[in-house]
Amino acid sequence: MVRALESASSADGSVRPGEGIARGRIGRGTRLRIVDAILTGVHQPGESHFELMKAFANDDRLARIGAAERGYRSHEFGDSLLIDRGEEEA
Repeated sequence: MVRALESASSADGSVRPGEGIARGRIGRGTRLRIVDAILTGVHQPGESHFELMKAFANDDRLARIGAAERGYRSHEFGDSLLIDRGEEEA
């Protein structure tokens, strides 16, 4: 959903309706215009979804979350995280 919304966004931050395919990858350094939080499953470093999480939180914040170390189960088993960009924005 993040990729779809960001692909449909205009430079001014509005979302335009229409057909299309989201081809871009989202990760560290991606300038997000629309989405400011993500509800995601628990992912490990090196997984593609973990790279997506890096668009919302820096390495220190992701390490503090430490979901696997705290006993959360990976996304296949139902545990989820809500991560917002509030702490990341200057």
